[in-house]
Amino acid sequence: MSAITLDETLVKKLPSLHESTEIRDASGKVLGVYTPVEGSYYNQQIPQHILDQFDPSEMDKRRQSKQPGHTLKEVWEHIQAKEKQG
Repeated sequence: MSAITLDETLVKKLPSLHESTEIRDASGKVLGVYTPVEGSYYNQQIPQHILDQFDPSEMDKRRQSKQPGHTLKEVWEHIQAKEKQG
């Protein structure tokens, strides 16, 4: 990975960014994406509007459930079987 050194003006703006943010020039052309180091990897990779669709208490309830889950392979097989059925 390459690295650049920023001037103090830009460095002072970065702490207000809490998610991946496009960096654009004055004409609006995207130059790249800045992703802050703080925060979890999980939250940086999944957009907030997606995370908002999940209820944390429901996820905790499912984690504590004694019911067996399904592997990714099992899920894909189930989806493919449904697609074949039409």
